[in-house]
Amino acid sequence: KADSFINRFGYINATERIKSIFPNTPLYRLYYLDFYSLPKFGKTKLGQLVLYAKQSQKIDLIREIVPHFHKTVKNLIKRFKIDAIGYIPPTIPRKYQFQKEIEKQLALKLPKIELVKAYIGDIPVAQKTLSKLEDRIVNARGSIFIKDETKHYKNILLIDDAVGSGATLNETASKLKQTGVAKRVIGVAIVGSYKGFDVIREI
Repeated sequence: KADSFINRFGYINATERIKSIFPNTPLYRLYYLDFYSLPKFGKTKLGQLVLYAKQSQKIDLIREIVPHFHKTVKNLIKRFKIDAIGYIPPTIPRKYQFQKEIEKQLALKLPKIELVKAYIGDIPVAQKTLSKLEDRIVNARGSIFIKDETKHYKNILLIDDAVGSGATLNETASKLKQTGVAKRVIGVAIVGSYKGFDVIREI
C-alpha cells in the first residue's frame, strides 16, 4: 500500500495531503523521498537514518542518505526549472547541523535563498515539542525569516529533512511568495508522515 504512493519518478507526491490540511497552501507541489514510518511496521530505513543521523551526529549516516536524496532533488530541479534553492534552517544547536551537511553533500550549483530562524526570548521552540497544529503554524510564522527580500526567482525548491505537520514548509513558502522572492515554490523532504500530516516528535 505504501508503495502505491510512489510516483513514476520514484518519490512520493504529498501535494494533495498538504492541501487537505492547508487548502490555500502556497506550495505548488510537495514531495518526499519516503515515509518516516509505517503503521505496524515502524520506521522505514530512511526514517531511521534521518533520526539517528541527527541524534548521533554521525556524518557517515548523513552521507548514506545523500545519494538517494540527490537523485530526487536533481530530478525536481530539471522538471520544474528550479532557479534557486532554500534550506529550512535548524532550531536545535548541534555540532553538525543536518541541513548544513545535506547542503554541503548535495553541492547544488544554484543561487541559495538565505533563510534564518530568530526568536523572541532566549529559548528557541522546536516544532517537535508542539503537539497542536495551530501552535506549529504560529511558531513557524514567527521564527522563520528571509534574509534578503530583494532577490526574485521564478521557481524555488524548498528543502527540509522531515515533514510532520507541514506547517514549517507551508509558512516559509507563504513568506517567499508574499515578499515576491518566489513566484512558485516546490517543497521536498527526505521523509514525511504517512497518515495525513501527523506530528513527528522524535526528529
